[in-house]
Amino acid sequence: MLAAPVTLALQASLLSAATTLHAILGLAIQQSSTLIAADWYQALARPWGGPPLQDQRLGGAIAWSFGKPPSAAVAVALLAQWWRADQREARRVDRELDRAQAAGVDNALAAYNRQLAAWAQRDP
Repeated sequence: MLAAPVTLALQASLLSAATTLHAILGLAIQQSSTLIAADWYQALARPWGGPPLQDQRLGGAIAWSFGKPPSAAVAVALLAQWWRADQREARRVDRELDRAQAAGVDNALAAYNRQLAAWAQRDP
């Protein structure tokens, strides 16, 4: 029953990668001294706003900073899902062990302990 935690781990990895790449892109645009698509901005000859490079740097700063709160919210939701999946798995294992104990069936924990004891006797 590792499907949910593995999927959640993959989601966490993808979120981390996306957040990192988003931050790198925003910082690269913010710190750039070269205007992206300079020919287009020159042909536009817009009468409003500051210089296009200043707007580009502002856009990079916005991309860098405004991407963090949504990413943090997604991370919190992902951690909550992970915690709930872990709690469900723990309850399932507890029920399985309780049923085995009630039926007098040897459970996996006892078998594991016997295996450890055997290893301890074999290796002084």
